[in-house]
Amino acid sequence: MNEISRSKIRRLLDMVIPFRFLPAERKDALSGEWVPKTFLPGEFVFCRGDGSSEVWILEEGQVELTYADSADVKPANFVRSGHYFGERAALLNQDRTHGARAVGECRAWSLSGGRFLGLIGDFSVFAQAFGTILRDKHGVFLPLENFTREVARSLVQGYFRLDRLVEMYRELAPALHPYLDDASRIDIEALTYVVRRLPENVTRSFAWFFTDDIPALYPDPGRLFTAVVSLARRRSVWEMLPGKNMVLIRTGLSDLLDFLTCLCVFSIECRKIRRRLYDPAFMPRLASCRQAEIQGSCDDTDSLAEFPFSAEERAGLAKIWKGQTLARLYEIAVHHEDWELVVERQVNNYNSRRTEKWTNLVSGAVRELTGLDPWDFPENFEVHLVSSNTHSVANCLSPFARDHEAEILAWAEAHGKGGTSRGWNNPEDRLYILAAEWVRADPRRQPSRIQELEWGILRLGDEAAAGIAVQLIDTSKLSNRLDRSLPPAGSKRRLIVNIDYAFGVQAEEIIRNLISIFPNLVASVNILGKAGSLVGQRGDLLVPTAFILQSDDSFHPLAASPSLERLAALAPGSRIFQGPLLTVEGTLLQNRALLHFYRNIWKCVGLEMEGVHYARAVTEACQLGVLSISSPVRYYYYVSDLPLEAGAQLSRPLEAFEGVPPLYAVTREVLFQILSGE
Repeated sequence: MNEISRSKIRRLLDMVIPFRFLPAERKDALSGEWVPKTFLPGEFVFCRGDGSSEVWILEEGQVELTYADSADVKPANFVRSGHYFGERAALLNQDRTHGARAVGECRAWSLSGGRFLGLIGDFSVFAQAFGTILRDKHGVFLPLENFTREVARSLVQGYFRLDRLVEMYRELAPALHPYLDDASRIDIEALTYVVRRLPENVTRSFAWFFTDDIPALYPDPGRLFTAVVSLARRRSVWEMLPGKNMVLIRTGLSDLLDFLTCLCVFSIECRKIRRRLYDPAFMPRLASCRQAEIQGSCDDTDSLAEFPFSAEERAGLAKIWKGQTLARLYEIAVHHEDWELVVERQVNNYNSRRTEKWTNLVSGAVRELTGLDPWDFPENFEVHLVSSNTHSVANCLSPFARDHEAEILAWAEAHGKGGTSRGWNNPEDRLYILAAEWVRADPRRQPSRIQELEWGILRLGDEAAAGIAVQLIDTSKLSNRLDRSLPPAGSKRRLIVNIDYAFGVQAEEIIRNLISIFPNLVASVNILGKAGSLVGQRGDLLVPTAFILQSDDSFHPLAASPSLERLAALAPGSRIFQGPLLTVEGTLLQNRALLHFYRNIWKCVGLEMEGVHYARAVTEACQLGVLSISSPVRYYYYVSDLPLEAGAQLSRPLEAFEGVPPLYAVTREVLFQILSGE
């Protein structure tokens, strides 16, 4: 490139926002990398659907953007000289969504998509400027915003129209639903994901009554109605009448969005199934198979072969409904997803009564375990809050698995359970898995409540229907038979309050109430979560440096994390990634374009649903003086899925060897810091 050309593109870079935000020396170096090209009237710079990724700056002339390649198509927009175009293909990692055609003779300059992404990665001001333009001017977020606005509007009205939600959901094109619009293919991955998260009677239900609190008429719904299970999502659901369910929803939109998006997926995939069964000859056979199945005399695998599903689809359907597939298919065939969705909520008192009840239950349990009311704790009594799960913290601190280690291992060998100890970096990880199977095989082996109290552990169930089970642990009562990676508990009195995973916005209310129970006594807050990752692989670890709230792109920086050397040693099979995490309102609301947007613009390493809400409550508590600013706040996540990679979706549960080692590694890291006083 000659000096005149370099000078031209250099002047353009100074004029065009956001390229003008690049440092002068970078623009100087970059000026030699742009390639000039002249286009004749009507000639295409690029076509809709092609895989090119160059970014263009228009020096002279005018370019029209179209959504088809025909000459008589009305242009969608015009690009005038002195402006850039074509950046979305590289930034969002997608084929061209429109064409670009010269109106008259044009002269433009192109930069490779890879080089452009390098600039995005190197200069945050440049990246943020592009991000603002994409979000505010180019409508990348419109499908997400339209869907959430519709849910919020319908919540006020008191009912939801599923047909409208399904239409808007299709516009989202979620990453976890890749075969959404492929009528010839049932998306088994997506269907598996939602069936596990919806009430098990979804194929037999016609009315859903959502409420944010138990109606006064039904103060104890468990005594009046049959509880309905959701396998992979904690939900409080009761069948009030055949076909009518009451669903207790959590604070904010997160829970509703999750439920409604799952219903959208279920509706779309069931329509595909029903089209396959649209033959009068199928229904009598399906009905007879259903009756035989109910009586236990129908084999799913053999009977499914009679229906027009591929081998992959048959295997997937049989895995979803395990022995009840034909009954479910019959129900899908006659159901048509004719759902009535109504919602009733308390105005000006959203979910408070449930939270108050839950808080009082926790306070009473603390008194039972320690002999003290929380407000009577001495000043040197440390309280450590942990948000984790219902097994890893207790397993590491309870002597149960180690006391019965020989019996558990002998039982496992005799029954061919758990494979070999080889391949496990920490043999206790395998021991914890086998201990759970050993107890399931004979529930009488479960330690009694009195035994656990002697070990300093008290479990509190979800009596308040908040979806949050609690474990209270008095470290002064712990035995000396802890996880072998942990230091001795010592005699210092510490109370560990371990709560099960919160859900979305609910996390803010839960952690705020826990801090309020123990004002000025909380010595640390520890969040152990699972996240979808935009880097690495399943089983890796994410340590956030900040959280970004997707609804408004607000940025919430975190204090620098402690050294990660010990964590790396505890998880030798996992890589550790640090960077911002995206807090989303719904997993099924994320499409590939949005995920690439946050990976490239904000450098997000993953996404989850509670981080910002925890962080806001902690910041508020520090500002109000009920939490010391010197109290460590720790966030560790293990990777449960890779939403940008096919075949690594949430519908496939983590295998034990994938999920257990990273989960227990972060558990040990947090407990080590608590017990050693770091």
